[in-house]
Amino acid sequence: GTEQAARLIKPSKVPDDMEKAKPLLKAFVKEMVKGTSMNILTATGDTRSVVVSLNRKLDTLKIKSGKQAKRVPLDEIAEVHVGQEPRDIDTPLDETCVTLAMQSGDCLTFKMVDLAAREHFGGCMKLIVGPG
Repeated sequence: GTEQAARLIKPSKVPDDMEKAKPLLKAFVKEMVKGTSMNILTATGDTRSVVVSLNRKLDTLKIKSGKQAKRVPLDEIAEVHVGQEPRDIDTPLDETCVTLAMQSGDCLTFKMVDLAAREHFGGCMKLIVGPG
């Protein structure tokens, strides 16, 4: 089920030191280029299972749900929030959420299986997206 799919993201803490982060980031990118199952949290609090991947140029995130696919250029992501941030959106966030805030003002929230998975995905996405 979705819990098993969410576990495919290997939980691990992202170190602050870039040298230590490189192998972790490399593994994350490799995993994301292949595509990984995750849950998206909707504004109503429902979760939807999706497959999330990065393109080979590492400049676009692809979110696939059934036959529908949405492409999100990484340069359109203004900020990566973890936990209950940002507080000014309708989506019912909890500590396991990672929210991508777009330049347009839209937000995309992923609900992770646990805090370790949140730290891993959120931390690696912050490194890939860069400072907002």
